[in-house]
Amino acid sequence: MTISASDRYGLPTALDDEVILGLVQLTRQTRFVAPRVAFSKYELINLLGWRQEGKSYRRIDESLKRWLGVTLYYEKAWWDKQAECWIDAGFHLIEQISLARQHASRRASDKRPEPAQSSFTWNDVVFGSFQAGYIKQLD
Repeated sequence: MTISASDRYGLPTALDDEVILGLVQLTRQTRFVAPRVAFSKYELINLLGWRQEGKSYRRIDESLKRWLGVTLYYEKAWWDKQAECWIDAGFHLIEQISLARQHASRRASDKRPEPAQSSFTWNDVVFGSFQAGYIKQLD
C-alpha cells in the first residue's frame, strides 16, 4: 500500500488517526445507513475527549483537510468480496467535507445555542466495506 497526500496539508498525524476513528464512531452511531454524516465539531471533540477550546476546533478542521487530501493505493492488497480476490485499487477515505465556520446557531423555539453542523462523506469503497462488516471492534 502506498499513501499519497496533498502538498498543502501533508500526511496524517497521530491526532488525525484519532479523528478518523471518531468519524467511524459517528458513522456507527448512524448505523452505517449513509456515506454522508452530519455532525457538530463540539460533538466530535467530546467524543475524542479533547478540551472544548479553539485549538481543538482548528485541529478538527486541519485533520479533515488532511484526510480529504490523502489517497491510498493498494497493489494486490485490497480484498474484493464480490470477485473474491485481491485487487489493485486506489481511493480516498473521505470524498467530501463541509466545515461549519461558526460554533453555534440559535434555535428559534428556545433561544439556546445549538452546535453548527458540519459533514463528511466517506468514499463509496470505504463505506461499502463498513456496510459489509469489514471493521474491527474497538474499546
